[in-house]
Amino acid sequence: MARLLLPLPRRGRDAPHPSDRARSALGREPYRRELPARQLLQHRLERPAPEGHAGVERAARFRGDPGGLPLREGAERRLAQAGTAAPALRPAAENQESVTGRAGRLAGVVVAVVAASVAPDAGRAQQPLTREQVLVALDRATPAHPADFTGKDLSGLDLAGVDFKRANFTKCRLVRTNLVKAQLTSVTLTDAVATEADFTAANLDVVVAYRVDLRRAVLRDASVFAVILYDADLSDADLSGARLIGPMNNAKAQRAKFIKANLGVDPGNQSMGIMRVDASSVDFSGADFTGANLRKVLLVRADLTGADLTDADVTGADLTGAILKGIRGRDRLRGLDKALHVDQAIFND
Repeated sequence: MARLLLPLPRRGRDAPHPSDRARSALGREPYRRELPARQLLQHRLERPAPEGHAGVERAARFRGDPGGLPLREGAERRLAQAGTAAPALRPAAENQESVTGRAGRLAGVVVAVVAASVAPDAGRAQQPLTREQVLVALDRATPAHPADFTGKDLSGLDLAGVDFKRANFTKCRLVRTNLVKAQLTSVTLTDAVATEADFTAANLDVVVAYRVDLRRAVLRDASVFAVILYDADLSDADLSGARLIGPMNNAKAQRAKFIKANLGVDPGNQSMGIMRVDASSVDFSGADFTGANLRKVLLVRADLTGADLTDADVTGADLTGAILKGIRGRDRLRGLDKALHVDQAIFND
């Protein structure tokens, strides 16, 4: 409860200390001179009934009129006079618990709303399409506005030989889809999932396929020229006889088949300048390169542990930091003496 202090006349500032009764009621106040108890009657146990907490005795200069000096009444007194009960005050612990409980419930509601708005709608994100719907979308497409299958599900469809006209397959599902001899030139396959899809003899030239998932996919005899395969996953895929040119840094190709695949440089057919396979830091562990053309391929820090390089040609390939431990067919590996930085490659010996 706040105390109201009134000024003293000069003659009272050097007055003796208050009585023990005032001292017991107010306690000692540090750093200031204690005031006479009659000036702070509101702190005494006996208070005038009509004044309550809002009355003090007149100061010493008004000794001739000992009546109280009324002050503005507080909210509780006005409510009491009006006949309305003062609002009950909850204990601190109970009030804290109530506020905390309400805050917790509110936070739960907010989290639920945010989650509902942020969480993707599975039905919208992965809408299953039929072959007819795909063909209609392609028929309506124009060179300026190619078909957009972003997030759609084309899994299991028979789309062999279809011309996709630069369609967008970003985050699309093509699981076990039949794309034999399909025309996929300049399509976008970024973040698409095409596990076990069949791209046999398909044209995938100039495809943009960041982080595409091609695990166990079949790309036999496919044309994959000037393609972007950064961080792609080709684990257990079959690229036997495929023509592959383009960057595939940090991709995964464990146990993939590159039997008689052509990954070498062919300057005669590159009007845009010399392009090559950049397989830096690719994981080729356990891959099969039997009879593959790896001429001038960048294999910097590539992992070919346990790979089969029987009759493979690595003429001009950059083997800086390449791991060639446990490779098979080393005695039949061609062009190793003409490869670059062989001394920096890591063999068993």
